[in-house]
Amino acid sequence: MPLGDLVTDGEQSAGGDLTLAQAPPSLLQFAKTPRFQSAVRRLAEEHSCSQDEMRQRLLIGMVSAPRRSTGEPNEEDWRRLLDVYSLILADE
Repeated sequence: MPLGDLVTDGEQSAGGDLTLAQAPPSLLQFAKTPRFQSAVRRLAEEHSCSQDEMRQRLLIGMVSAPRRSTGEPNEEDWRRLLDVYSLILADE
């Protein structure tokens, strides 16, 4: 099963596929949490787009964000990054 199918349930651009192919396992796990899914629903509604589109935007942004120099990010790291992206997108 392609990685894109696991995290978006929809079509993606080639660039999005490439970026998400680099997603650490901890982000893919975080994307399944109720907190992430709730943020996706809320932001999709606020931006009048599909949940799949918003999920892709968030995941691409999160996987592209700078990370700590050692170790894989943990759930707390992803939660903080989601909070930042939620604030940024709320101002758009």
